[in-house]
Amino acid sequence: MFGPPAIPQPEGLAPGSHRVTIRGLFALDELLPVAREVSDHLHCDDTSARHGGQPAVCTHIGNEWFASFTTTDSKSRLNFLRLLCRPVEQYRWCEEALVALELYGAGKQSQQRLAGQSEGCWLGRDVWEQQLTDWNTRR
Repeated sequence: MFGPPAIPQPEGLAPGSHRVTIRGLFALDELLPVAREVSDHLHCDDTSARHGGQPAVCTHIGNEWFASFTTTDSKSRLNFLRLLCRPVEQYRWCEEALVALELYGAGKQSQQRLAGQSEGCWLGRDVWEQQLTDWNTRR
């Protein structure tokens, strides 16, 4: 069943006899993992914004249970995926990733160099960047 996290029933009230609304500020790193677990969908949108007088992008991730707004300096797909995967970015190398390189037109040398790499999963951008360096690739 999808919905908000279970809230303990106050003593003396029959189940379902009241509605509880939780309002507050939560860090996206705390909220998003729970939201992914209990929600069957997420709405996402982004728009240009000014933050501290500088151009920026405001990204909304939410649904009927929660809303999160994050301001960053990028509107790229990679930035969006980084926000969606919080709190820990996971990078995976597998056969599907190699097929994606071919579909997106990566150079043949890069494809050949990466074709022999073992499948794996790396947690965190710094660890992944180091792996790319070890594989002698360029982003």
